[in-house]
Amino acid sequence: MHAKAKPETESVIVAKEDLVNAWLVLEKLVVSLRKIGSAHAVSTPGELTPEVERQMFLEIGKFVSENVFDDANRFRIPLGDYLPDEEAESLADQLEYWKPQTTQNQKIN
Repeated sequence: MHAKAKPETESVIVAKEDLVNAWLVLEKLVVSLRKIGSAHAVSTPGELTPEVERQMFLEIGKFVSENVFDDANRFRIPLGDYLPDEEAESLADQLEYWKPQTTQNQKIN
């Protein structure tokens, strides 16, 4: 089910508790997103109405806000401590973060 580290891959010793906590957050997020998507699945693309799509996104937002955000924030900090500050900052700079699709004068729905 899960890929194992390749022998030539650099390794870092991580406390099992930190690994388990991070994995549980990712598992909860991915499985739940899959379930939410399946609950809103349609047999043809035309059946995915804007209202159904909107409802799906609302459910995703609600689930992440209520069930994932706090845990992910709490468990990312200990994992980040395993990396040197400079490396962590460099990796973070490479991430694609959320950006608003509206200007400040427009209302975000």
